[in-house]
Amino acid sequence: MSNPRSKTFQKNRQIFSLSGPSLEEKGRILILQDQAGPRRISLAHFGLKGGNRPSWDDWGTAFQGANASTLQALDVQTDFFPEKGEIALRLTAGGTIGAVPLFAPDTRRTSGGLVVKPRFGWSGIGRILHRIGWSAAPDLLPFPLVPGSAREVPPWVIAGPVLRRLEALLNEFRKGFHLCETVPTFPRGQILWNRYIREEAARGSFHRLPCRYPDLGPDLLIQSYARWGLEKVRASLLGESPSDILVEKLLELAEKLLLTVREVPSKEPSAGFIDRLLRIGFAHSEAFLSGLESLRWLQEDRGLAETAQSDGLSWRIQMPELFELWVGQILQVWSRNFGGIVLSGKEGRTRLPLSWRPGAARALSSLVPDFLVRAGGKVFIVDAKYKAHFEKMEFGDWNDFTEQAMETHRQDVHQVLAYAAAQEAEEISAILAYPVRKSAWDRLIESGRVIHSAPMTTFGRNLTLHLAAVPLELGDEADLRNVCRAWRMGLEKEKIA
Repeated sequence: MSNPRSKTFQKNRQIFSLSGPSLEEKGRILILQDQAGPRRISLAHFGLKGGNRPSWDDWGTAFQGANASTLQALDVQTDFFPEKGEIALRLTAGGTIGAVPLFAPDTRRTSGGLVVKPRFGWSGIGRILHRIGWSAAPDLLPFPLVPGSAREVPPWVIAGPVLRRLEALLNEFRKGFHLCETVPTFPRGQILWNRYIREEAARGSFHRLPCRYPDLGPDLLIQSYARWGLEKVRASLLGESPSDILVEKLLELAEKLLLTVREVPSKEPSAGFIDRLLRIGFAHSEAFLSGLESLRWLQEDRGLAETAQSDGLSWRIQMPELFELWVGQILQVWSRNFGGIVLSGKEGRTRLPLSWRPGAARALSSLVPDFLVRAGGKVFIVDAKYKAHFEKMEFGDWNDFTEQAMETHRQDVHQVLAYAAAQEAEEISAILAYPVRKSAWDRLIESGRVIHSAPMTTFGRNLTLHLAAVPLELGDEADLRNVCRAWRMGLEKEKIA
């Protein structure tokens, strides 16, 4: 049975074979910051200057066509405009961080790289990923390697997900069936007719039947491959700063997993063998496929090990999703203090159906808050918004708070109040959670302004709107319990919790 995932891997492998000018030689790596506003880029950055400069329309159209898929993957918007006798380009990053290659408009070959960094810093994002168990791990994208990105992106971006995948792969084979291939004299499981004709019948051994069948017990070969992969990831992490807490935690995980396979020899897998395993119809579990995919990356040295000095994988993390998961973990800890039950929109447990009269097939069919927390007669509706509104309102210049930002903030308020209107409870709290930097969080804690509240009790409904700050740069002293304590104190001031 053909495995569609294996076809994808083969396709990606062909894509990765593309080559182009080395970014290390040309120095054409672009660094953006998520949601930090547009950055102006001159055409000279791409070697287009002087008499070689094409027309505005031709170059702009060609550039957008060559890079539409990579820019869209990172939610980067393009805007062209004339400036001082040349064509200038503005790139505006959205809420997605990551790294992708940039292609030359004429040759469509790799001519540079684009890295979008988190505005809250790598360290803070890494700690949160570790706390939530890498449930928002980076998505690996089917693009060529990104020249120069390995020096701009910390190793845990890829090492963390790879270790988790290898851990799941080992657990898969320790707890259940594995596939055996033997040549018995009687049929067992699936007869491998191609091998039978090619190897046995051709030699006159008609009584020997190559078979594949599932059996209980660990697959020693898979464990040998996993050990090789773990050793390679560990080697890449050992070259990093020993003071990096996240690197230290990942090294601990790598050592722990290596202990489980210490009885088997380390063996590097071949690409051909991985392809054969991917084509096995029995081995379709997500853990199996993800683990093999990780071994493929390591086997091909795609920016994951100590050999990667410049090029790195194409990847992305959607920060709104990461922030929502982080808020969800805060709610789980915070709600334990008063016996609250947390319901998640991602799990489909907060859906509020809308019944249109008469029916409107194309209209919005339901409302889905990010989280609902129920405790007795109280309901907390929490929507996580990965926007800079809280910091701008609290510490920024009000004149810098643009009309567009005001409008999006107004939409956030209307959205969460619509969720609140569909609830029936004695007390309803509508909470908009916004991220803030560590420095801003410390100042908010000191002044007691972590939660801003606006009572809206009318017509017998006890409703309060809250704006809540959530730190995305955690120091040693600002752990999860401290965040929950600050939320509890902020809400208790309004006698809500």
